[in-house]
Amino acid sequence: MKRLLKLGIPLGLIAILLIAGCVSLPSEKIVITRYSIDPVLDSIPNGVSLPASIYIMPFTAAADQKSDRINYRVEENEMNRFYYHRWSAAPQKLIADIMSDFLVETNLFEEGVFQEAVGVVPEYELHGKLLQLFSNDVKRNPSAVFEVRITIFRVEPEPYRKYKVFQEQYRYDELRKNARVTSFVEASNLVAGKWLNDLYRDLSATLGPDQHVQPKAAQIIPAPDPTRTRKPEQPLESLDEGGEENRTTEQ
Repeated sequence: MKRLLKLGIPLGLIAILLIAGCVSLPSEKIVITRYSIDPVLDSIPNGVSLPASIYIMPFTAAADQKSDRINYRVEENEMNRFYYHRWSAAPQKLIADIMSDFLVETNLFEEGVFQEAVGVVPEYELHGKLLQLFSNDVKRNPSAVFEVRITIFRVEPEPYRKYKVFQEQYRYDELRKNARVTSFVEASNLVAGKWLNDLYRDLSATLGPDQHVQPKAAQIIPAPDPTRTRKPEQPLESLDEGGEENRTTEQ
């Protein structure tokens, strides 16, 4: 203090400096807004029910779609991410959840829809991959782009095997009201509803009672029996049907 006075600094200014050192100005609060995906559906379709269950495997996503930050594009072949606008969870997880809830409500699979192991082998196993979900602002007409691939396997428990019975890739480009993020989320909700309706239509047609895919029966070829011998005096025509004895060779 004495040193400051000797330098000729007024006492009032010294007081102000001391007070300012004890007071911190409030910093601007960073607000991150999170969004969910709520599909817009006029009604829940029904009418087809399969006496089967389905297990939904965890969805995967393309490399640039795994973050919870919302993607946007302003130039071709260029993908960016918002920092303050994010999904409430990883987008592939949101897509899997809304699809699971939708399939439960439609009762398409009477024996149940599962997203985790339940101790039984379901008749079907569903795999999904999120390929694209971004705000497209390249052109004057902004849109919401959504693309997903769905693959379903039929599962046979004994002996365990599975084979593909369905695979389809869905892509939508929904026009938006404006370039705001909220407009993109609204368009994404519309797209999600369209996708679920299309998925139900395709699964009903492919896995429905009239189109139910049955596994091909395995052809079992018995090994030759080395103990079975042919009597020399027995003509070929008198041998029993089946086995090597039923084969004749024309000269």
